[in-house]
Amino acid sequence: MRRSPRLGLLLLVTAIALAAPFPSAAGDGFVSPRSASKAAQKYLRFATEEIATGSVLNAIAHMERDAVDPRYAAPGGAVDVEDWSAVWDKLDRLNDTRDFDGLYLLMALLGYEGHPYLTPELWERIRQALLSFKMWYTDPTPPQPDPDDPERDFDDSYYWSENHQILFHVIEYLAGQRFPDECFWIAGLPRTEDCSGAGEMTGAAHRERARGFIARWMEERWEAGFSEWLSNVYYQKDVTPLLALVEFAEDPELATRAAILLDVVLLDIATHLHGNVFGSTHGRSYMKDKYRGFEDDTWGLALLLFGKPSRKTPYLSRGDPGATLLARAKRYRLPEAIREAANARRPSLSLTRQSYPLDEKGPVADDPAHPPGHAFEDNEANFTFWWGLGAQTVWQVVPLTVLGGDRHNLWNTSALRPFRTLRDILGQPPDLLAGQQLAVTLAPAAALQLMSEANTYTWRRREYMLSTVQDWRKGYNAAQVHAWQATLDPDALVFTTHPMNALQPPSEWVGRDEGSPGYWTGTASMPRSAQHENVGIHIYSPAYADGGLVGFFNYEAVTHAYFPRDHFDQVIRRGKWTFGKKGKAYVALYSWRETEWQDYPDDELERPANGPLKQSFDLVAPGGADNVWIVELGTEKEYGYFRFFLNAFEEAARVKVTPRPTSFAHQTFDVVYDSPSQGRIRFGWDGPLEVRGREQPLAGYPRAQNDWVTAQRGDPIWEIRGKRSRVTLDWPAGTRSVVGR
Repeated sequence: MRRSPRLGLLLLVTAIALAAPFPSAAGDGFVSPRSASKAAQKYLRFATEEIATGSVLNAIAHMERDAVDPRYAAPGGAVDVEDWSAVWDKLDRLNDTRDFDGLYLLMALLGYEGHPYLTPELWERIRQALLSFKMWYTDPTPPQPDPDDPERDFDDSYYWSENHQILFHVIEYLAGQRFPDECFWIAGLPRTEDCSGAGEMTGAAHRERARGFIARWMEERWEAGFSEWLSNVYYQKDVTPLLALVEFAEDPELATRAAILLDVVLLDIATHLHGNVFGSTHGRSYMKDKYRGFEDDTWGLALLLFGKPSRKTPYLSRGDPGATLLARAKRYRLPEAIREAANARRPSLSLTRQSYPLDEKGPVADDPAHPPGHAFEDNEANFTFWWGLGAQTVWQVVPLTVLGGDRHNLWNTSALRPFRTLRDILGQPPDLLAGQQLAVTLAPAAALQLMSEANTYTWRRREYMLSTVQDWRKGYNAAQVHAWQATLDPDALVFTTHPMNALQPPSEWVGRDEGSPGYWTGTASMPRSAQHENVGIHIYSPAYADGGLVGFFNYEAVTHAYFPRDHFDQVIRRGKWTFGKKGKAYVALYSWRETEWQDYPDDELERPANGPLKQSFDLVAPGGADNVWIVELGTEKEYGYFRFFLNAFEEAARVKVTPRPTSFAHQTFDVVYDSPSQGRIRFGWDGPLEVRGREQPLAGYPRAQNDWVTAQRGDPIWEIRGKRSRVTLDWPAGTRSVVGR
């Protein structure tokens, strides 16, 4: 069955109306419509090879292909209400990540309402789900969100990280725009005839409230970038709601500002890709997403916008959020300069400075310093801002957390459940000063979610990429931060962590989250890291004792490296060095402590998606949580054969590590490294990074600096310059100009 004439007319009128604010002529500085259409159609053909009845995104792919491909007709009634039972369950029970599903439902409705691929009953269920969606944590919660758990009286949605914030706000705004005169309610609360009940608001009121939230979020991102910096998971979750605004917001100013920020985040991705792998340091990631490039949540969108799908670099998901929603985009067009940045082959350096500074160390003060406009008084705006930085357990924010946690019944939620015992210690009414003092004492262990200002350094060549967050929260627990990574191809990756818990085999993290931090995800203690071009030094020394100060936060007395030998052409160990070759790229990894390969049963080595593996990928350095790791990369062009790379290290590489005692039964270190390529490098737990006698900056970077843009923090205008296009993003004026060159 073909689409109805009415639906076809609606799609045509909508496409024309939405395309109007954005230039569309060929040679105008954007990726050509022909090239973009070809990439979109390639993904849509792949996605529609199967009918995945449980996937909202796969349904969108089928309906979009039906709309744009005359050779394809989506089958009628392919998906019914029961097929999305898992979605309804998550929404009805107010479970975490329901906002992901809510956005996809909304985009299906706005783009294809009434399409016969979904049954009429399903379209009605979508409408009801959006009209009864709890939009924000300050809205009332039903007395019993989970019928299967009579004791549960709390909302377990996570609203506060920056990706969740914009997702909830965009759902509220666009749903309110679509149904301005309807009365929205919250499932589980009583409804009234005059829309005056608890949680009831008109669509127009939701739209107006959400617009203020969106404007606030956008200003913060423009000012200071992303607290979840360079995340190969959550940048996808920023892209999709911004894209939804570009595509569907009737307010042209809001749509344009969303397009501006979409350019910014896509440039971040483009300048940190190697072979389509977003292989940078990450503010947030998980082992399931970082152990191979194909598992990046940004893989699909990067492949569609920047790559060339092939047998070696295929699409893997028929319901990839980024690829699906970008493949159906009508208004957003990618500037050619950003695509050029993704595919550049020449050596390039990318620096970023993202998020806001916050010193968790103390001492407690009556009027703590704060960024302009972001204080610590008890209100929704401050609570949302600081929780968006993961600062809920930092001493300055503790009063906000305690009072807000009490007010909104958050102590049983996944957000605060681990700290419920500490809340009980504070009594009723809470002793907020005692809470702040306790937070200072526990900060190295308990401020594990804080994502304060980060300076990132990424050196990229045709053969490899090396990326590091420089000197960030050394010795402190970090739930999901990925400190550094060397990327040689999608499967040949190297990085180190300090495990929070004992060995977890692949069955614990393939396709699902392990702990945060866990054995691979995050790190029990951040190294003090520094990188200069192709060399990185990472010094591990936890700033808290094993078990913390109150018996929590145990960690392992090892550090370890992910080094998947099966995916290198050669791996050779010589002394304290482990060398790898992949294609024309070489990597050398040094550990001050002796290393050994962790044994895994054969059935565990079969589990990873880059398997079945024959050899362990886990290079463990037992003996203590304190260690020094050094990484250096080279190329065949620089050294010739791999054996000459090894010989260069035997002849020239010298490492002098000087331990320094601490009060935690482990050591810090000073390091002098004679690098075969960079000469003498000095670095330590304190003090600067020196390369050949010259100090190298580790902080105070521009907001973004690379071969395509230099923008200082707070600059009103960004100029992104490529060979064939120039992009001018003027934030105060709210304009986006793209011209060909």
